[in-house]
Amino acid sequence: MNFQQKIFYSLIFIVLVFSFNEVSAQQKDVNKLTRKDILAMDYDHLLEMPFEDVLKLAEKMGVSMDELYELLLNKDVTAASKKAESSFEAPLSTTVLTGEQILASGARNIEEAFRLVPGMIVREKTTGNFDIHIRGNDNIPSNNLFVYSENSMTLVMIDGRQVYNYVNGGTFWETLPVDIIDIDRIEIVRGAASALYGANAATGVINIITKRPENSKLEVNGNVQGGSLNTKIANLSTGQAINDKLSYRVSGNYQYMDRTTDKLLALDPLDSLFRNSTVPGLYDAYSGILNPEELYKVEDLFSLPDPSLPWLKYVNPKDGDGSAKYQRPEMARDRYGVNGFLFYDYSDDINTRVSLGSQYSEVISSTYGDQVTPLSTRYSQTSYIDLYTKIYGLSLQANYNFGWQDIVVGDDGFKLDLDVFNAQAEYDFEFGGLNLRPGIYYQQASQNDKPHLDEIGNGYLNAKRTINAVSGSFRADYSINDFRFIGALRAEKYNVNDDVYLPFQFTASYNLDNAHFFRANYARANRSPFAVDSYSNYDWDRTARSFPNSIKFVGSENLDLAVLDNFEIGYRMKPTKNIQIDIEAFYSIARDFGYLSPDSVVGNFAAVQSTQFNFTDPNSGSVVKIERPVPAAGIPEFVQMAYQNIEVESHQLGVTANVSWVANENLVITAYGTYQQTTLKNYYPLTTNEIIGQMTQDAGARLQTNGDNALGVTETSFFEGAGYDAYPSVLAYSANRPDVTKDEVDHEATPSFYGGASLDWKGLQDKLGVFVSTYFFTEQVMRTQYGTDRTSPKGIVNTKVSYKIYKDNAVFVNARNVLDNSSKELGWMDETSGVYMAGLQFNF
Repeated sequence: MNFQQKIFYSLIFIVLVFSFNEVSAQQKDVNKLTRKDILAMDYDHLLEMPFEDVLKLAEKMGVSMDELYELLLNKDVTAASKKAESSFEAPLSTTVLTGEQILASGARNIEEAFRLVPGMIVREKTTGNFDIHIRGNDNIPSNNLFVYSENSMTLVMIDGRQVYNYVNGGTFWETLPVDIIDIDRIEIVRGAASALYGANAATGVINIITKRPENSKLEVNGNVQGGSLNTKIANLSTGQAINDKLSYRVSGNYQYMDRTTDKLLALDPLDSLFRNSTVPGLYDAYSGILNPEELYKVEDLFSLPDPSLPWLKYVNPKDGDGSAKYQRPEMARDRYGVNGFLFYDYSDDINTRVSLGSQYSEVISSTYGDQVTPLSTRYSQTSYIDLYTKIYGLSLQANYNFGWQDIVVGDDGFKLDLDVFNAQAEYDFEFGGLNLRPGIYYQQASQNDKPHLDEIGNGYLNAKRTINAVSGSFRADYSINDFRFIGALRAEKYNVNDDVYLPFQFTASYNLDNAHFFRANYARANRSPFAVDSYSNYDWDRTARSFPNSIKFVGSENLDLAVLDNFEIGYRMKPTKNIQIDIEAFYSIARDFGYLSPDSVVGNFAAVQSTQFNFTDPNSGSVVKIERPVPAAGIPEFVQMAYQNIEVESHQLGVTANVSWVANENLVITAYGTYQQTTLKNYYPLTTNEIIGQMTQDAGARLQTNGDNALGVTETSFFEGAGYDAYPSVLAYSANRPDVTKDEVDHEATPSFYGGASLDWKGLQDKLGVFVSTYFFTEQVMRTQYGTDRTSPKGIVNTKVSYKIYKDNAVFVNARNVLDNSSKELGWMDETSGVYMAGLQFNF
């Protein structure tokens, strides 16, 4: 048992001891609830209460029952402007998802819960592992590595603490130490928000806000469930307010899920290189060895012949039978986390929160490397400590995140230590209707693979590399009558970029009779630098593999950072007291994407083209006479890949609509959907392999132009594709080849429509709960260097039915994808299936 497992089981033991000591006094008495207790409730909790208890709460608050419903229907949200306000009056496109909603829905984890949120694209990759995007902009740039399908443009936080991945951008969702049991609410802002939250909040911000105990009696709650695909999920939490100032919570969570298969897909790395070749018979000679529709057992996949050199293995010979890379090929997700929270409220104006926790996770999910299969194993062990203090208008927060990750298990270069330190200070000034909020921020994000070089052999960084950021912000918020104006500006400076970035936000809103709310917003946001893009220093030795024999990856410390401009108008209305409609129209332009591209090529060119030559088998040492077609332009022996900017721009135009209807105290219905058109301008249709092939061909043409004798060519010659390293190779390639143009195309990787609906019903005097939800997305097409994969439209139906057997303790059945629609949801990923579970929910 390792150290973190000991912590996990020790906390569970402590929770159980407290629960047995205090369980007799845990039932909530409505008559004893304070005004603070009532305001801490949410609308879903209110709906679960007996009607007579709701009347008592309304009487305590001094409002009518309808006013109480309204008070709790529009909970305060802070993410939209960093100021508490009704969600109806939020100046940006904002959704608040409560912990009770998530629990009632049956979502297995935080990621799946986002299928309840408008404007979010949520696709399951392997069981329980999801691809999460706000409005898309995924798979940009296309025709490259799988990593560019990941969302690196949305900032994720837990209680304001960033949980972003600064290795190569995005969020490793399985590494979140908290789970559904910890959530008070999740606030989601759609659209550019870097002026408020800093870099990487380009398409939006997700802030997961954890619970805090309000009751002086010990509260114990949790749930356990299990079912098909070997699913096992457990959550446990306890906490109490020790006195009117001091309170605490501790929690633990565990998840295990199997994949729908223990097999892997094989991708042909040469398919895109040779498919359009003009050399007669070349594609036929190399194709047919791999079946792109077939799944292989790990040991079978790792013994396949290489498509280009059939006497060699398809994968790196040193990988053996693949057992080191896929120790548990049947496993999709195995993780646990522990958390502790301590709160001290000296007064309403002075309070402090200390949080700490740890997690360990293993997943098989989409690869972050250059794999011959689309899936790889990822290990992560991380911990955190977070300190937040508010003293009147001054807010201070500092946190430290540390641990290690093996991003592509079994591959060179991808195991590293990480530590990220963040600190910020903000102050609120109030002058009548004017609120001013200046702030300063500092971040240091370090990645270090040196301690693991003996194990992994060759690092991607081969050093400790750090990205520092210093920034300052200023936000002005002015209200007059029913009008409100917000302006925010931020200045960010990084140690790896010469520029100062200035994200901004300008917002105006008008509230008419609290029934019609109009808003308009224009904002700019940017991504941050990443360690891989900035500092790559990796030599990929491909000896005994298909060409090229060697690839060098180099980073650039002066890349332009991706920037997104967002224009948005919105309208919210309440035609009746129990119906709310929210419509948002948006237009965004994203540019300056980073791109891993061939920078230069050294080619091997035969003076006399022949299909026969001698080759020394590296396994046996014997000389083998080989007969195969040789490309007329030669074979790339060495390729240098460099991180560069690409001219492509993403233009999005779309609209999202959301309707919430509180039919009565027992029934809530919502429906939402997004329709959008994504267009790529200055789009390059070439894959990485096609660029390498053409660069080699161009070098061969220059070799022939200069003359064989002038270059001393006898049997073979090496010639560098000179000139390509002077400026981005893709730009050079396009400029020098009139047959390749920069197109304007529909970006099919982002679905044109996605959305869902839900029904939450309580019956039998609130003992029976039924939650039915649907989620749907249209066709998508993912393009990588290995080719193109099309995903068909898909609809998913989920349902959870629970029954309270004693007070707030319930048994339930939970079905995800209840109709067992088994089609895949993202290019080259696993087919999904229905997951059927049963469980117990307990609250004392």
